[in-house]
Amino acid sequence: MASRKPQPLDSASVRRPIPMRREYDEAPDGSRFEPEYVALATTLSAETLAYYRATGQGPKFAKVGAKVCYRKRDVESWLAKQGGRA
Repeated sequence: MASRKPQPLDSASVRRPIPMRREYDEAPDGSRFEPEYVALATTLSAETLAYYRATGQGPKFAKVGAKVCYRKRDVESWLAKQGGRA
């Protein structure tokens, strides 16, 4: 059986979470972030955060128009109450 040669990935198809995580970590406490950033910081999925919003279990959030955002201090406070990062 012939082995398949790996195909190179184009830059558009590769997610780069590290810069997003760095941006979150280095931001001041009052900064606001979309769920995708918070998902990386908490190791939860964006879907889990949506479930937590719907059931009142997650960190405080605000809706600005149709967008959801979280303040970093609220996320960090919630994580501390949970016993650390998820």
